[in-house]
Amino acid sequence: MGSNIFNVLLILGVCSIITPLIVAQQLIRLDIPILIGVSGLLLMFGWDGQISRVDGVILASGAILYTTFLIRQSKKENNPDVTEEYLKEFGEPVPKTGKQIFIQIAYVVGGVALLVLGSSLLVKSSVAIAKSLGISELVIGLTLIAAGTSLPELATSVVASYRGERDIAVGNVVGSNIFNILAVLGFAAIFSPTVSRFLTLLLTLIFL
Repeated sequence: MGSNIFNVLLILGVCSIITPLIVAQQLIRLDIPILIGVSGLLLMFGWDGQISRVDGVILASGAILYTTFLIRQSKKENNPDVTEEYLKEFGEPVPKTGKQIFIQIAYVVGGVALLVLGSSLLVKSSVAIAKSLGISELVIGLTLIAAGTSLPELATSVVASYRGERDIAVGNVVGSNIFNILAVLGFAAIFSPTVSRFLTLLLTLIFL
């Protein structure tokens, strides 16, 4: 949840300093209400002081349904402006050979492996810092780990703002927050049910 707070306050704050942001109609009509809805759902799940495996399954299922919906929605919408911008940026798509596909798969596998390794090191180091300073792991999670995990979103949104793609900057934050709740918390709770403090959860969601 700390990552979501950083996304809203830091990333949107920095990007709005760079350039005034545009909020797309889809975000207002669909994505922001979904974010509010899943935040309320998380608050309800945390009422008893834990996010159980059943709660995790429900959240993870929501992530899968949301992803499926977005894919189908994007196929229905054929925006000529987006297509023209893509062709201008990358040119006509060239069919890839078997070797090129294998290389791309290797990049994905390598990236995932490095991501898992980096995440493990981040968590272990943060826990060690928390113990040495005598602060709770919750505070470290809401600050240090949250800031670290928000850096990719910060980079993406800042670059999008500089390039004038202001709707991407906002959409990136909203989409990331939805997936943090549904996918990250959902799958984490499936593997290991999470203990949550309801008051802390409530105060955190108020910032969102």
